[in-house]
Parts: sequence; C-alpha cells; structure tokens
Amino acid sequence: MNNKQDMSGSDFISSYGTPVNFNWNSDECSAPIAGNSPWDFEWPCRRHDFGYRNLERGEGRFPAHDMWNVENKATTDRQFRDDLYLHCDLNFSNIMQHPLCDADAYAYHYAVSFYGDNTWGMERDTLYTF
Repeated sequence: MNNKQDMSGSDFISSYGTPVNFNWNSDECSAPIAGNSPWDFEWPCRRHDFGYRNLERGEGRFPAHDMWNVENKATTDRQFRDDLYLHCDLNFSNIMQHPLCDADAYAYHYAVSFYGDNTWGMERDTLYTF
C-alpha cells in the first residue's frame, strides 16, 4: 500500500521508516498537554506528524498539486482523531480509564484542529474538523 494515511495503524507501525524518501521525523505530540497525559499516544502522533510533514514536503516538490490545503489538513486531523480513539479502545478497556483516555484524545484532536493553523498558514475559522 502506497498511501500511509489510509493504511491501518498496525500496518503503519510495521512499515514505519520505509520507504526512506518520506519524512519520518516526529516530535510525538510536542504540545504542552502531551507531557501531562498518562496515555501513550506515540503512534497516533507519529502518523499525524507523518501526514503534516509529507503533505508540506509534497507541496514543496510539486506545488501545482496543491497538497497543503484545508481539505488535506482536515483529512489528516480526522485520521489523528480516529487513531487516538482507537488507541484508547484497544489499550484502555477499564470502565474508569477508557472515558479519561477518550477525554484526552478529544483534547489532543481539538488542539491540533484549532491551533494547527500556524503550521498550515490558514485562517483559524476555516479549519474546524470536529
């Protein structure tokens, strides 16, 4: 599968780092709330970073294709949201932990959707992906 944004989380993890022509750098959710979370959102954050970095890279290499746009940001942010909630579903089934994990997942997604405009250079009111 060539489209890393469309593959399952487990397939993304198993293929992480290949092919080498992609930008695999990740700060693994460097937002201020990230250090305060007991949930290990490392892989959802890595895939989200992958989406942002490679759309930006593609835009630089192929500007006529307009990859760095509102629709692609929304798609990348929705995938991030889905990956966060799936992570909670798979790793925190405890009746006490799961809702707390989901609440943090919502906060992460909200922060990225609302404040990611600085990365994308877009107007904040055009970016909501809830």
